[in-house]
This record gives sequence, C-alpha cells and structure tokens, in this order.
Amino acid sequence: MASASAAEETSYDLSEPEALLGFLEDAGIRLVRLEYLIELSASGRPLPRRQEAEKETTSSGAPALVESSELREVKIDPDTAHMSVMLRHPVPRRVRVHLVSISHMWESMQHPDPWRFQLNAIVEEFRPRLLDSVVWIFYDFLSLHQYARSEDQECVAAPGATIFVFWKEEQQMTDVLITELKLNGTPYEERGWCRSEKEWSALRTWIKGESPVPLPPDMFRARMQQMKFTHREDTEEVFKLQAKVFHQKAASTTNLLIENLTAEKIEVLVAALPFYTQLKELVARGSPENVWKVAMAVVESGACNVEIVCENVRDEDAKDFATDLSKEKCSHLERLHLKCETIGEL
Repeated sequence: MASASAAEETSYDLSEPEALLGFLEDAGIRLVRLEYLIELSASGRPLPRRQEAEKETTSSGAPALVESSELREVKIDPDTAHMSVMLRHPVPRRVRVHLVSISHMWESMQHPDPWRFQLNAIVEEFRPRLLDSVVWIFYDFLSLHQYARSEDQECVAAPGATIFVFWKEEQQMTDVLITELKLNGTPYEERGWCRSEKEWSALRTWIKGESPVPLPPDMFRARMQQMKFTHREDTEEVFKLQAKVFHQKAASTTNLLIENLTAEKIEVLVAALPFYTQLKELVARGSPENVWKVAMAVVESGACNVEIVCENVRDEDAKDFATDLSKEKCSHLERLHLKCETIGEL
C-alpha cells in the first residue's frame, strides 16, 4: 500500500470506480462495514475512533473495517460501472457493493455522535440494502485515524453514561461522563467543513432545483468567510481543496442536466459555466427566462448540443435567443432541440 502522502501527490479521477478504489487503498482509508454498525447500535455503544475500530469484529468474525484485500477483490461491471464482490458465507454468491459517504456534524467538541443519533439514523437508512448487497461506509471518525495515542491507552468505550474521547485538558484518551462533553451548537449550515462537503457534492452532472449549485472558487471563498470552523487554520486548506476539486470536475464534465433552478441559482451556475471547458451537451428544463440564461452561457462556453425543455416560449424570448445564437461566438453550435408546450410566432 502506498503512503497517504503519496496518495495526496497522485492525481485520481474519482469518477472512475477503479481509481476510487485505488485511492482508498493508497490513502489508507478504511470503510466501515454496515453489519458492524448494526451490531454497535444494538449494543448501545457509541462510535469508536478508527484506532479502536481496527481491532473490532462483527459477530460473524468479519473485521469492522473493510480491508485492503477486499477492495482488490471488487469486480467492476464495464457497462454499468456497478461494483460487486463475492461473499463466501453462508453460501457463495456475488452481491453488489454500495459505497456510502456520510457528511455529518460533530455534536460535541470531543465526539461526533455521543448520543448515537447519527449511528441509529445510518443503520435505519441503509439496513434494507443488506438484503441483496453489502454496504461499505465512509465516516471520517472511523475511516481516518484520529488523535494519536500511546500503547497504554488500548481500551474501548464503555457502554452507559461514559464515553472514550480525547480529553484536551489531560492530552490523552480517557473515559468521561457524556454530561461533561462540551456541546457543539453550531447549526450544520453554518459549519465550515459541513458546508464544504455539501458544496463538493454539487459537482455532479445533474443539478436539480433542491440541489446546491457548484460555486466557482472565488464565490466559495467569499461565502465561506461567514462559516464557523472549530479550527480556523483549516480554512485555507479547505479553500485549496475546493478549488482543486472544482477545477478537476468542471474541466472533465461533458454532459450537464439542469432542472427547475431558481433565478439565484442560475446566476451562480452562469458564473461557474466558463470553467466547464469540455462541456458538449446541455439539457435545461425550467422557466424560459432562467433556461435562456443557462443555455446561452453553455453555448458560449463551447457546447455544441443543447436541448431546452420548458412550458412556453414568448415571442420576445425566442427572438432574443435567436439573435444571440447568430453571433460568431455561437458558430460552433451543431444542434438545438427546443421542446415547449407553447411557442409563440417568430
């Protein structure tokens, strides 16, 4: 396995399943087995850190954290990109692999989920998928190493009213009463890392009305100034990561579907589209005035295949759009598909 620092220096196209699995292994990231979380929830224990989880197993003897050897055994369907793995117990069979990444808040300063609300919610949400698949979960507290600790701290959280956490006053791992934890009352939407993860999730090829719209780095930096970080020194690192991920994803996107975006989100998307240098095809659905803005921005950015779907087109909208399309900067457009219930006379 390559070192985590080597993984940071290597470029991975995480839209490719093989590259994603390679990154997880090279970076030393351990996914969590859902079966382990189910048993943990039933026991009444809180989530352990990565260091403790590495030593735990399920009742069937499987390690709590997915091992590198299991990642290497994953088979990827070349047509669908679906992942599958062979299970040997109780009977040999191949099942689909669901990879899940959890964006969550820390409900106390010492532990993300001391009352097990998140743990129970994860179990309830994904448990049905175990009927015909396996579920491997990224949850940073278990998937990444937390605070370093010495060899004499080899113990796990005791059930009940205490929890095993890194206690800053003593600079070591220790059992403390849950009531002594320092609550983190910052709402999810105001937390720096949580908002960053939400913004990264916006970098997809289908942007719907309720979805966030990808922010260009300068807009991201401006908005994040209002967010709260537990450690303010994280901010510059977040800005660098966001810019890197944004540019990589935008520059590699060739197809984009947008649907029912508000005028405010349209303005953000229009600002982001010049970075989509490889965009070739757009499907835009929604109100005409918003759709036109996006369509023109996409055409000007280089797309050659544009489909517009909206309820109606006014004469003045159609004329303005036709005038814009006749300009030299739109000469590369090869196909325009306009689908509307009502189209006025041109």
